[in-house]
Amino acid sequence: MKLVKWTPMHRTYSHIFNEMDRFLNQALATHQPIEDHPVDWIPAMDISETDAAYEIMADLPGIVKKDIDITVTDGVLKISGERKDTNKITDDNCIRQEVTYGKFSRVFSLSDNVNPEQITAQFKNGVLMVTLPKTEKTIPEVKQIEIN
Repeated sequence: MKLVKWTPMHRTYSHIFNEMDRFLNQALATHQPIEDHPVDWIPAMDISETDAAYEIMADLPGIVKKDIDITVTDGVLKISGERKDTNKITDDNCIRQEVTYGKFSRVFSLSDNVNPEQITAQFKNGVLMVTLPKTEKTIPEVKQIEIN
């Protein structure tokens, strides 16, 4: 049996899809900052809501904790990082490569009922869990103004 080098369409066109995704994110998110570095891949993330918090679960296999950065600025949560290529696969010895390496960045506008001071994150076995606790909704106090 002869092995034939296979180049998936995913690798060929992935940069086009990444650019389209970044364009749509910038167009639809009003607080999306301009990226300070190019995005090489977009990790899968699930967002869920409980009564007490919002939770973001990011699938980040092959990444070490020190290569992940989480920031909150002006009501915007940014999760970024880099998956480094340690396999040293070259074009000469590559039969099939589907894992994407490089920098990533995801940006989320925070709801008014999230307290940025209480956001926590845990990273275990390639899964990042960010918990965004909800604040209690405050009912505006009605103050009666006396007319003179």
